[in-house]
Amino acid sequence: MSKPAKIHYRAVFISDTHFGFSKARPKDVLSFLKSISADILYLDGDIVDLLAMKHGLNWGKDEIAVLHKIFKLLNSGTRIFYLPGNHDDAVRQFVPCLISGIEVEHEIIHVTATGLKILVMHGDKFGITTKFLDTIGTFVYGWLLELNYFINIVLKFFGLKYFSLAGYLKQLSKKATSYVHDYKNAVKSYAIERGCDGAIVGHVHKAELSIENDFLYGNCGDWVESMTALVETDNGEIQSIRFVSPGVIVVLCPHGRS
Repeated sequence: MSKPAKIHYRAVFISDTHFGFSKARPKDVLSFLKSISADILYLDGDIVDLLAMKHGLNWGKDEIAVLHKIFKLLNSGTRIFYLPGNHDDAVRQFVPCLISGIEVEHEIIHVTATGLKILVMHGDKFGITTKFLDTIGTFVYGWLLELNYFINIVLKFFGLKYFSLAGYLKQLSKKATSYVHDYKNAVKSYAIERGCDGAIVGHVHKAELSIENDFLYGNCGDWVESMTALVETDNGEIQSIRFVSPGVIVVLCPHGRS
């Protein structure tokens, strides 16, 4: 059986893979990267979870395989930008710099094929976060994922769909909803001040793509639960996508829901 043809994108934006966190899914990230080719790849923060690794090193052959694939893309001509987040912020002290050809920046303006100027950054500067809260958040998130694992074993037995407990609790909380709304507004204001037509961020683990008053807002989502990314097609269209399996990439509707 022949391998599915690779999908080519003008640009790919991924964030929050959290390599080093016990619930990271490097195999899925690797499968995704193997299924695509790109002119530009943006690694938009929290790629490596240095906070989680303080409590135990969860790093193996799968994470190493992803790094090999990233450098293989680089050697094949893909331009790669790494924009550190709050879980890999130790890298920020060296910005700007080159790491074996990977360009490391705090933020960068991406110009689409249609001429739109999109500010790309992780976005944690607009969230109320501290080292302590980030660490507690990682612990609680890991506990929720453990519980969610057993819930979904039961759901699968009865033929029911996957359920995200963490996602449900986020949606249930009015404070969380308000936080995401305020976060989007802060990102928008900052990007407009920079003379941009839109912004692409990560950080809040909520895949989204919307256009309001001619301003494009995109959030990459994450690779712990949602397996989502943002991409630019060759004709300049920005899409929110979900990786399902090799050869199966679903284009999501503007609000990140399939």
